[in-house]
Amino acid sequence: MTARQADTRQRGWGRWRRTSGWLLLGALLLAAPAAAAREKEKEKQQVDYVVSKWAYKRLTKATGLIDKKKYKEAIDVLQSMKRRSRLNPYEKALMYQTLGYVYAGLEKIPPAIKNLEECLATGSLPAGALLDTQYNLGQLYMVAKNYRKAISVFLDWIHKVDNPKPGAKFNLAMAFVQAKRYREALRWVNEAVGAVKRPKEQWLQLKLSVHFKLKQYRKVAQVLERLVSRFRKKTYWMQLAAIYSELKQEKKALAVLELAYLQGFLTSRGEIRNLISLYNYHNVPIKAARLLEEAMNKGLIKRERKSFEELADTWLRAREMERAARAMEQAARLADGGELYLRLAQIRIEQQKWKAAAAALARALAKGKLKRPGAAHLLRGVAFYYDRQWKKARAAFEKARGFKHSERNASQWLKTLDDKLKRLAQR
Repeated sequence: MTARQADTRQRGWGRWRRTSGWLLLGALLLAAPAAAAREKEKEKQQVDYVVSKWAYKRLTKATGLIDKKKYKEAIDVLQSMKRRSRLNPYEKALMYQTLGYVYAGLEKIPPAIKNLEECLATGSLPAGALLDTQYNLGQLYMVAKNYRKAISVFLDWIHKVDNPKPGAKFNLAMAFVQAKRYREALRWVNEAVGAVKRPKEQWLQLKLSVHFKLKQYRKVAQVLERLVSRFRKKTYWMQLAAIYSELKQEKKALAVLELAYLQGFLTSRGEIRNLISLYNYHNVPIKAARLLEEAMNKGLIKRERKSFEELADTWLRAREMERAARAMEQAARLADGGELYLRLAQIRIEQQKWKAAAAALARALAKGKLKRPGAAHLLRGVAFYYDRQWKKARAAFEKARGFKHSERNASQWLKTLDDKLKRLAQR
């Protein structure tokens, strides 16, 4: 076989690799990027790329068996070649290379590595085939978690080729990451990402991971900003909000979580609670209340006493008095005692809704378990007073005067009531 035929033969192996079980290894075992060797020095000797008829016949037979997925038979044919002592270096290289690819296709990594190492050790492959084999060996080292050797092979490969593709640099960065050599990984992942207009998601994820390992949190935020702008994934939004919080950029964290919520990414109670807390922290109670109410209506937050009480308090901070009153009334209905009806009455008094206030106070007293029942009678008297129900006001103040903690105020209100009635009588 001539040198030209040999080169054709090598391209044949490349086609086989793309159609054989070699692809079973997945993304890590893709064929190497097209590479051309840089000629740094003249070869010391001319390699004779010649295959004998005997070897050619067996290599062709093995390839045919591989195409039929008869891998064991193919291995037997190739192993029989090893027993022939008169194979030239190029024939040995082809034999080891093919064995390596068959074992790789079967996911038998140790023998795949051993045979590709033997192939390269012959030093008898054409430049392009040699680089392809070296690159694939590096990826096998990655699969075998031998990151030190993978790094060595990838670095050597990159220095031998003209314009190594960004994907090769990414793989080298991956090897450095697995070896926990993050600063070296950063150089290569930056080169890979910087070489293309739209880096693959996986590349940006690796860059993100490296910056995080190096505690470069501002860089982490920058990468996450790119990820959220291109990929609609909840994870990136949540991570970006978290890193803004870590950087004490709370307004940005709030904005990110708000956008995540609008896109339907916040689906758990904890996530909703986090956004509510941020709204309260930044003194935006109206948004906090709306979100809490919506979450309760959707069942994300339980419709229980403490939730309604929290909702009422939040509406109060937003000065939405009627909404606060409605929420407090629901909380009061679910409470064991009358304290929350007392709080409802205070809201109604602030609204100057005297009848509603008096009704709430009646429920508070009926339900009982009040810490200061005299205060409830006193407020009931105030509500009746401003509603011009003088007899009911007097009766309530008299009851309030019977409790030590409200005696003084009740007496003052009774005097105020008497003065009021005198003025009315003089008209």
